[in-house]
Amino acid sequence: MMNNLQSHLLYSDKRFPKEMNHLPTEVRNKAIQISNRMMVDGDVRCHKDLITAIAISEAKKWARKHH
Repeated sequence: MMNNLQSHLLYSDKRFPKEMNHLPTEVRNKAIQISNRMMVDGDVRCHKDLITAIAISEAKKWARKHH
């Protein structure tokens, strides 16, 4: 269950890392979804910057499969 603090730390289509600026909207939204899932799931192995990099990579893979 997500607490109020966690919900403020999650990304949205209006608030996301600058590394996601260059992504097409659909890919960026997927990267946001992946990042948020990793943060909510408590993937403590990863620093937020690493979560962002992983999410971008996974979103690009997702986009290649779906287009």
